Amino acid sequence: MAAAPDARPHSLVKIVGGDRAHLTSCGHLFGKEVVPAAGEQVCDLCQREIDGFGRTSFPDLDAALPAMGVSSTDWPAVKTALSGVAHDEVFMPYSRSYIALNRNGQGVAWVGKNYVDVAGGTRTELPGYASGPRGGTVTAEPRYGEVCGTCFMTKPVGGTHDCW
Repeated sequence: MAAAPDARPHSLVKIVGGDRAHLTSCGHLFGKEVVPAAGEQVCDLCQREIDGFGRTSFPDLDAALPAMGVSSTDWPAVKTALSGVAHDEVFMPYSRSYIALNRNGQGVAWVGKNYVDVAGGTRTELPGYASGPRGGTVTAEPRYGEVCGTCFMTKPVGGTHDCW
């Protein structure tokens, strides 16, 4: 269900030399020099937020990390990477593609399932994320039983099965 469109005016900027306008909290702006936008088409992610498909706010990073699905083994690395980042807002867009930390309405850091980006700083890669059809959870290698010497089928891990 979509939220009501946000009636507040939005500050839009664009990347120097870019052709799209962005909200100041947009992750596309990471590490880029920006100037005020002047009528450019708004980036698709920002337009969805403006149209009311906005964001979920969190009281702090500790509440946002499990909601995002960041591997719990990476939480200490995320917190270390963000330890010096002053912020007054933590949110996740409804696309659930990242966690944003803002200060005075400006994006200052972003956390994805496999990275942490700090504005004006560095990118930290997170080792606990494994991409794939299981949504990035780290799983154990599949276990297989021995090959049956009669039918040459793989036996269940328990070792017994019915041969033809």
